[in-house]
Amino acid sequence: MLHLDYRHALYMMLHLAERFPRPSLDLRRAVWEQTDPTGALLFRFRYPLCLRPPGDDPAPYLRTCLDKPPPPYVILLLRMGNAALAAVENGVIIRHKVFSRYVTRKKRGRAQYHYLNSKGKSRAGSRIRLNNTVLFTEEVNQWIRANITDSTHSILYSCPPTLW
Repeated sequence: MLHLDYRHALYMMLHLAERFPRPSLDLRRAVWEQTDPTGALLFRFRYPLCLRPPGDDPAPYLRTCLDKPPPPYVILLLRMGNAALAAVENGVIIRHKVFSRYVTRKKRGRAQYHYLNSKGKSRAGSRIRLNNTVLFTEEVNQWIRANITDSTHSILYSCPPTLW
């Protein structure tokens, strides 16, 4: 496994684009997979997540990217009750924040809002966890609104479907 920085990854992609004119890009996973005519995998290259090369001919796009710094992007890592958020410009984290709230039942592993259809919503602990869920969501939304601008190129996130 080879680890490349942003600029070297661009050079590698440009070299691959010139060698293999019809790339097989998976834009969702940021992976370039190339197979031979028999279907055997030749290589798998994971390019920087902040890039969004076109699928048909990435070489002109990559040549323009070589002269520019990495585009600004935002990273959102969310779990129920925990969030790690960062804004990145020129490949450097310029702002980051970690939020943590008590929203899950101890020894149960599930968030309180999953129990809304069952009994026990009037207990003090459940009211605290439900209130913390609202506060947690508001804090994350406030940070996102303050740090995602028109210049933000992409948003990289990891989040369970129930929280999204």
